[in-house]
Amino acid sequence: MVNGFKVITLCGSTRFKDEFLEAQKRLTLEGNIVISVGLFGHSGDDVVWTEGVKDMLDRQHLAKIDLADEIFVINVGGYIGDSTRREIAYAEFKGKTITYIEECRNPSIYDNYAALGELHESGKLSDEEWEKAERRFDEKRNAAIAEYNACQGPWPYQWKNMDAVVCGVLQQMGVVSIDYLDLKDLYDADCVFEARIKGKGVNGEEQLQSIIDTIKSEYLVQLRSSKKIVVTLCGSSDSSKLLEKLADCMDTLNVVWQTRCPHAEVEGIEISIVFVMESELQTELRKWSKETASSYLEEVKRVGESVATSFYNQSDLSRVKKCELMIIGINPGAGCPFSQWDLKNKIGPDFLYKGNPCFEGKTNKVIIREMSEDYYPDKRRYGWDLWKKIHKLLDYSGKGDILYHLDRFVLTNMVFFGTASEGEIPKEINKTLCAKQTVRLIDLLTPKLILLLGDQCKTLFEDANNTKMIEIEARNLSYCRLGNSYVFAIKHTAHFYSNVKCEEISKTICYALDNPDKFEGKFKLVQLKHKVGSNGSIQWINSEGELVHEYFCKGINGKYERGNGIIAVGLKIDNEGNKYVLSVLSEGNHPDKFKKMLCDYCEKNKWSKSSNDLSYTVGISTSEDVIVDFMSSLLEEMKTYREKDLKE
Repeated sequence: MVNGFKVITLCGSTRFKDEFLEAQKRLTLEGNIVISVGLFGHSGDDVVWTEGVKDMLDRQHLAKIDLADEIFVINVGGYIGDSTRREIAYAEFKGKTITYIEECRNPSIYDNYAALGELHESGKLSDEEWEKAERRFDEKRNAAIAEYNACQGPWPYQWKNMDAVVCGVLQQMGVVSIDYLDLKDLYDADCVFEARIKGKGVNGEEQLQSIIDTIKSEYLVQLRSSKKIVVTLCGSSDSSKLLEKLADCMDTLNVVWQTRCPHAEVEGIEISIVFVMESELQTELRKWSKETASSYLEEVKRVGESVATSFYNQSDLSRVKKCELMIIGINPGAGCPFSQWDLKNKIGPDFLYKGNPCFEGKTNKVIIREMSEDYYPDKRRYGWDLWKKIHKLLDYSGKGDILYHLDRFVLTNMVFFGTASEGEIPKEINKTLCAKQTVRLIDLLTPKLILLLGDQCKTLFEDANNTKMIEIEARNLSYCRLGNSYVFAIKHTAHFYSNVKCEEISKTICYALDNPDKFEGKFKLVQLKHKVGSNGSIQWINSEGELVHEYFCKGINGKYERGNGIIAVGLKIDNEGNKYVLSVLSEGNHPDKFKKMLCDYCEKNKWSKSSNDLSYTVGISTSEDVIVDFMSSLLEEMKTYREKDLKE
């Protein structure tokens, strides 16, 4: 507190600049002293990425946390990056209050311990502080284990203290330090069931046998299709013999075994079985994998194994909970000849369901790191260019964080045969038939957004659906609806994407997602989009449904850049749908001379001035060609104006 005011430091990804500014304003008006970031590296302040600056800013922000009573985390969409994760751990270590803009689960003691270790390794946490962190970690872990062990009777699934559950189970397994994310998935799963079974009989043998009989008759079918099982045994002083017999009963199942001290009120033997069942979606995805594998094997048989190739999906479908984004390329590009694979063991539904073999056995965290990072420690190239370019594109509209969640997006292909290039797929393969299986996958996942990469992918999608996509911008962006999904076809990520083009495509897609009811109603504007343009400008559909044309002014370096200032206009269809409305945007950026030029130009072309001094209208019945000519000429006038105005 400073003079009675609470001090709050803002933390989070600098890609959320608008949210930072909004939170700063709101918290200040609520009577707090607010400390924010000085630069927004992910929102245009490129100086952040020059040598030494990022490290300095990271150290400064830890010092800002030291000054605060509380940190406020800007975790839009649940996104928390590595830097923010370390800041949260540091704030917890320093005893600061932690609040979030969006509700989320607090990091476990394992999360925070690992993050503090990273700070220590980078020299941002002293040796003395690290020793203190290690002692505190041991204390918290021991307390969590004690709480876990204090629970008598069968283990309840509904634990409020995640640390107690995780630490306790790890202790039972004889593990001290692991990546516990797979275990944590058990507690986050949607389809979790618990069965408590009490033995019947006069002695331990009879009671145990009755439990085994009950498992076999009532639960074994479910358990055999479960992803993970935790069995807790309670009420016997000699658990080894009982566990051995239960293990025989549950042989080959993925079981974590636990024992509990007898409770004074528990007589005889009692067990708790917690198991994770597949959701209805997962059941359907497994069925799709089997049917698709059968279809592909028929193709292999038809064309001959000597010319066929391996086939597999990219994403691990077993990790998907609710697919929001689906990215579809033409085919896997790993290029592994079919003859090098064991047909019976390697080709089949598992490779379509579990995805790219290079991800086998890896945690979500490791997979995302391998996709997103740039270099190995020895400076060799690392990561997936496709992932990084799609992330960059979506990040312009604040939706890039979805690619950090394997349960929310799926990367797949129109054709699952893997070759070094699409051209190496045998010509005998029926690609349209293959693409129809991918369309069936779309029907199951029902993603909100589908991105088709490249012309070949777009053509196959059109053939498989017997549809024709609408071209928004020649060779750059096409669109259609498939059920409740918005489908956009873009150039393949192997092509060059300028920052301006990324921003333009991203904001148009963003408008469609955020305004589904308005997008098609304003589609006439979208169709105009690729017909109207000029050098040195960008255009997109903004959140108000306006087709925005924004010109950058020239700087002393002779380049047209946003930082030098802008002049911009927006064209939209009014809410009644009977007029085009042309408006000056961002009034503060526009000198009076520009407004007068626009007024004169509109009057000359018989556009009427509206009640708003900075808006002009014309009837919606005006032909598209007239609108295109008008806008093209206006943009040329704007281009001439900005160059002339600069000289003056």
